[in-house]
Amino acid sequence: MKVRRYKLFRRYMRFYKMSFHFQEPFRVLVDGTFVQAALENKIHIKEQLVKMIQAKARPVITKCITDELRSLGDAFTGAAIICKGFNREKCGHANSVGAADCILSMIGEKNEQKFCVASQDESLRKRLRMIPGIPLLYLQRNIPLIEAPSHITQSEHKMLETIKTLPSAKERQKLAGVTNTDLPANVHRSNGSNGSSEASGTTIPPAAEPVVNDDSTTETALPVTTAAPTVIKPKRRRPAAPNPLSVKKRKTIISQTVSTSVDNVASTPHSEVEEKKKRKRRRQKKKDSEPTE
Repeated sequence: MKVRRYKLFRRYMRFYKMSFHFQEPFRVLVDGTFVQAALENKIHIKEQLVKMIQAKARPVITKCITDELRSLGDAFTGAAIICKGFNREKCGHANSVGAADCILSMIGEKNEQKFCVASQDESLRKRLRMIPGIPLLYLQRNIPLIEAPSHITQSEHKMLETIKTLPSAKERQKLAGVTNTDLPANVHRSNGSNGSSEASGTTIPPAAEPVVNDDSTTETALPVTTAAPTVIKPKRRRPAAPNPLSVKKRKTIISQTVSTSVDNVASTPHSEVEEKKKRKRRRQKKKDSEPTE
């Protein structure tokens, strides 16, 4: 389960890298609620951020966040001490404001500074989902999680991808300057009266001309195409051959021996066959002579 979760986190961060140009090391804006929840669940924030994002990451805070933690009393003194070890970003507020308002001012409308936000405040995360291109982190008990990209972020990604396919300003100027006179030399437009081409080469058919009927209604005559539509036959899928390693070899030893013996008999002449058939006479041993009386 943990491997699948980290694989999903890696996919989310790759999406933000490719679509919104996030770069390492990632800067994660941490508010007081996230630090307090990590302290209660005994989670080391710097180590877990690297495991979640699976890249170099550093938690950052602002002066307004630390001032809010100190104003909450003794219950949040531990979180305020932990925040001293984080990098501090300049928020530009002369008088300290709430942590949520400070984070929203740091993000802006398009998150140009490429911040990730870690917070347990559901209302703050709901407002941040309306801004495209913000990775949101939170804790579910003792499990750190990354939210999936919101619908606004995904729609912004689709719009950016479609913009990439459109021609640039220079390309549009070149396309606007192209006219019919810039056609190649071997391409000529045929005359509309008699249909004869001006020169030998490829001809462009004339445009459709209006046709007047008896009831004084005009219709446009469409050019007639004589080429028959080509029908592409689907390829027939044939059964694949079996795996030669899993097929048992055929036993052809007997047939080979029989065929070789027949071939040898057919190739030998008749005289040799008769000689082979002749039996050799064996000499019988003489019996011992009987003893004389």
